[in-house]
Amino acid sequence: MNAVTPNVVRFGAFELDLQAHLLRKNGLKIGLPEQSILILSMLVTRPGEVVEREEIRKRLWPNDTFVAFDHSINAAINRLRGALGDEARMPRHIETLPKRGYRFLVQVECVRRTGPIDSVAILPFENVGGDPEKEYLSQGITEAIINNLSQLPRLRVVPRNSAFRYKGRDVDPAIIRHELGVSAMVTGRLTQHGEKLVVCVELVDLASESQLWGERFNRSVSDIFAVQEELATRISEELRPKLTAEDRGLLARRQTQSREAYEFYLKGRYYWSRRTPDSLKRATEYYEQAVREDPLYALAYAGLSEAYILLGWWGLSTSCEAIERATAAALKSVELDPQLAEGHTSLAYVRCCARDWAGAEDTFRRALKLNPGYWLAHCWYGQCLAAMGRAEEAITSVRRAREIDPLALIVHHFGAWAHFHARRFDEVVELCRKALDMEPNYGVCLLWLGVACTEKGTHKEALTALRRAMEMLQGPVSVAMLGHACARAGLREEAESCFERLDRQGQVFCVDPYHIATIEVGLKKCDEAFEYLETAFAERSLFLTFWAKADPRLDPLRTDPRFNDLLHKLNLYGPRER
Repeated sequence: MNAVTPNVVRFGAFELDLQAHLLRKNGLKIGLPEQSILILSMLVTRPGEVVEREEIRKRLWPNDTFVAFDHSINAAINRLRGALGDEARMPRHIETLPKRGYRFLVQVECVRRTGPIDSVAILPFENVGGDPEKEYLSQGITEAIINNLSQLPRLRVVPRNSAFRYKGRDVDPAIIRHELGVSAMVTGRLTQHGEKLVVCVELVDLASESQLWGERFNRSVSDIFAVQEELATRISEELRPKLTAEDRGLLARRQTQSREAYEFYLKGRYYWSRRTPDSLKRATEYYEQAVREDPLYALAYAGLSEAYILLGWWGLSTSCEAIERATAAALKSVELDPQLAEGHTSLAYVRCCARDWAGAEDTFRRALKLNPGYWLAHCWYGQCLAAMGRAEEAITSVRRAREIDPLALIVHHFGAWAHFHARRFDEVVELCRKALDMEPNYGVCLLWLGVACTEKGTHKEALTALRRAMEMLQGPVSVAMLGHACARAGLREEAESCFERLDRQGQVFCVDPYHIATIEVGLKKCDEAFEYLETAFAERSLFLTFWAKADPRLDPLRTDPRFNDLLHKLNLYGPRER
């Protein structure tokens, strides 16, 4: 039989990496001396053949090496048999031919790697046991590894949103490779019992579907920082065998030294990502606890700023309060860490909210220079550009986010936003249908589908989408969009009933006057609409700031001089120049 020279050799539950000199069983590394590994390498690359003892001696102990050869080779073989669960008298793997040598008895599978691994997907770690109170930890460790590895040059790491689309699903490596376009994937399982933490991790080459590395870590929860750093470093070493000192520094960088603050931050991220009114409130509380625990925690301040702004968008606080609190948190984040892209992104966004368009744009550019792969910076910059009426630039910015994070539902939301303000309604519909194919109950894209169909004049489809959205989403946005669509469809009575719904919701939510104005416009009550728009301006309405310039629902007002005056007060200029 001809000798083979693969990268990895598999036999039964075992896998030998010939380059890294690592033996694994069921993904877990087996510690063996170098001599035993080298002998095994000689045997598995020539299965069925006799490998002479003299050949082994020349390979492992050249003539100028003083060693008790018989004792050394017997010890190496015995250790190897112990690792393989083999016996000399009844061999299953290694047969001894007295005074001649050894023969490998098992059929092997040879795996060749086609090239360097330059991209990886870190899939959500499984929370073994399914305790929802521990879900934040498995999610947080996954995100931490994604963030750490994303800092390494020449390695593309799939962002969190696309990776988390596979949460809770049986993973087919071929599908991951096709859908995400990556060379490798990491999967993991996390078990917590009190202070004891067990993490099992596996790195898989998707081209060959072979395991590159796997290990089990037994730690205490108090060692969470060390666990994350070790995981990121070990994965990086498998992908990049020669890490530079700078690479190791990036992987070991910590935003806080406080375990308590970090746990509060992880809980904040977990609830922030769920995007419901209740979860956003909880996220804000956890971020606030994180910065109380560590007042120097720049990343937590950036997260807190994001949370405050979302409270404003969801009507869980007034726009004024949201902008003021978000601005203070963003400024603190940038002050503490001027190199943190997340802090600059939050600061840029609150400058949009404050109608400081030039300052916002400069700050977004700074954020993207610090981290060109930060999807949220591209999306929020797209929102900023759309608000200024620069629709094509907005679409380009969000398209870049979609290239970075292709399966993220929220990026489809921002894509629909940009195309709607560009009045490219057919493309809004197409984007929403793609998102709804991935997640039929994604209420935000049902909203965009509804308003786009209203502008297209397909009122039946619009009303169906908006009524479904209102069933799924809490808050005044869906009610207002349905009210406007009903008015445009000639359903005046149903449109007017939405005023009553908004009035009732005002007992729980902060109802933005802009919402009421859009229904008034649909009912062709333009003077009333202007009154609500002026109130919205006085209240620093987020919807007025981001929508007024290009919202097609306001078109009946645009020829009125009052509308142009309103745009000027928003620092958004219409036909009359500065």
